[in-house]
Amino acid sequence: RASILSQKYIKNDYSQIIDPKDFPQEIKCRQQMILSYNKLLNDHESKNKFIEYLLSERKRLLNEVEKQNENMLQIEQTTKEEIKHWTELTDRFVASLDSFRLKCVYC
Repeated sequence: RASILSQKYIKNDYSQIIDPKDFPQEIKCRQQMILSYNKLLNDHESKNKFIEYLLSERKRLLNEVEKQNENMLQIEQTTKEEIKHWTELTDRFVASLDSFRLKCVYC
């Protein structure tokens, strides 16, 4: 039955083109292709894991940089307030020194 169907649907004679002795070699090539495909899948999975790791590291480092920037802003604000306070103290000290200045009666 299969030979009748094959003769009906396969019009060309491939026996002249295909050598049956090539079959074992063809199977070896196909096995190598499958093995290389598995290796490719493993490499792809490793690449994906590495990308996930890099993305998580990027996120962690960005958070760290953001915290450092916030700390720097807080330090800058505190420093400005401290400088303002010392400037006021210096101005008051200069004003108090001016009050102790001797004034010449004849001038």
